[in-house]
Amino acid sequence: KWTFSAWIKRTNPSSSGEAIISALSEDSTSWYSRLADNGDGRFDFTEYSGSAYTINLRPNVLQKDPTAWYHFVLMYDSAQSTASDRVKYYINGSQITSWATETYPSQNQESGINKNHLHTIGKSSESGSAYYFDGYMAEVVFCDGQALSPTDFGEFDSDSPTIWKPKDVSG
Repeated sequence: KWTFSAWIKRTNPSSSGEAIISALSEDSTSWYSRLADNGDGRFDFTEYSGSAYTINLRPNVLQKDPTAWYHFVLMYDSAQSTASDRVKYYINGSQITSWATETYPSQNQESGINKNHLHTIGKSSESGSAYYFDGYMAEVVFCDGQALSPTDFGEFDSDSPTIWKPKDVSG
């Protein structure tokens, strides 16, 4: 069980791919996990086990605007009995429910993120596939053992209820 939160602003979206967070197994299983744009303007959350995707969540919504800040929250809790509750993905406070591709982990599947593997922020952990992130990141937070919601990291502005803004996450 874990939660990842990051505010990002893209400066030059790449057609060759960009990663926000990535983890890679160093053994021979060819396993990786990452939140990355593969070059089409969508940040997918994927885990690949060497022969198949165990998680493949590709939202229909695009994040290509270089003038906008985006807030990503990924919540992972594979103990949940309903598959779609095992990974929850939010952008700017709203849960993503419309998917181009939708594969959830098995119940009680251990995530590659938060294991004793190489983890990187702002690039892919995979050899030969850098996927460097071109932009800004702020308030990058990882919470081990907690399934949190986006309201733990952000809130809608009281004067402009369509504007999602960060909360103080110190402490």
